[in-house]
Amino acid sequence: MSAGVNQVDYRFTVTVSMTSGSGERVADVKVVIVARFSVSGDSEPGLPVLNAFGNEIAIMAAYPYLRQHTQDLAGRIGFHNLTLGLLKKQDGKQAASASLDLLMGT
Repeated sequence: MSAGVNQVDYRFTVTVSMTSGSGERVADVKVVIVARFSVSGDSEPGLPVLNAFGNEIAIMAAYPYLRQHTQDLAGRIGFHNLTLGLLKKQDGKQAASASLDLLMGT
């Protein structure tokens, strides 16, 4: 997070490591998105408010883009069925899982 005058930016990163059945890493896909939000009002919000907004609202706004770009990049390198799951709360934070169905030729 980076707060400025009448704005706040949140940076979100998704990294997916793909491994073979034997556990060997075969590819990494990393997507970074910065989401900028306007802040209105007479006073600047405090750090607890900005953190709560980032954890609850900003991630929900950015996640569809993270999900789509991750799927697009994975498809470009041959992993056509990679899909990030929906966001769910885990230990008080948003989290997602990924599934990958591969049709491997011999």
